[in-house]
Amino acid sequence: MATKKAGKEVENTTCYTYKVEMLIQVLAKDEPTALEQLEKSGGYVTDRQVNLMDSVSLYNGEKG
Repeated sequence: MATKKAGKEVENTTCYTYKVEMLIQVLAKDEPTALEQLEKSGGYVTDRQVNLMDSVSLYNGEKG
C-alpha cells in the first residue's frame, strides 16, 4: 500500500524476518573440498523449512 507525502507517493515497507533451515548436498572428493565448494558456490538444496519469525513496518516519513 502507498501513501501520499508532499505530493509524492511513498511506498510502505515492511521488514520480514525468517528462520530458514536447509539440508544441502555437495559432491566433492573430501570434506575440506566440500566445505570450500559450499562457501564458494553452494550445493544442492534437498530440504528447506521456512518460518516467519517477525514482521515490522518501517518508518515512511508519515506522522499519524
